[in-house]
Amino acid sequence: MRFNEDLVTDLIRKKLALGHVSFTWQRAGRNTHVVVKKRKTPPKMLRLTDPGVREALAKMPESAPLIGFGAGGTKVSVDLDADSPHVLISAGTGGGKSTILRAICCRFIHNGAHAYVLDFKRISHI
Repeated sequence: MRFNEDLVTDLIRKKLALGHVSFTWQRAGRNTHVVVKKRKTPPKMLRLTDPGVREALAKMPESAPLIGFGAGGTKVSVDLDADSPHVLISAGTGGGKSTILRAICCRFIHNGAHAYVLDFKRISHI
């Protein structure tokens, strides 16, 4: 098979929205395949008391609140001025969806906006 490995890895990375992965090509006759491995995983839990968290929060622009840290310590945020006004948060039970929603709403309310939250659990947003 003849193909450009860089082109194929870019296509895989874009189609599957993969970040911080490494690709290793195994060329063995008809069994050519690629092995994809995660480089680093994001922290499982992050607290305001953790080193560097408060400083990172203070440095973020008002329009891009800090949501968390990704793999390798990269900051995860949504720029509410430059990006789409819609945010999708997908996580399992206990994954922090309500906490992220509270953080985004607090930033909006702090800047004079109104927030309406529909929380079918009825316990997360007092």
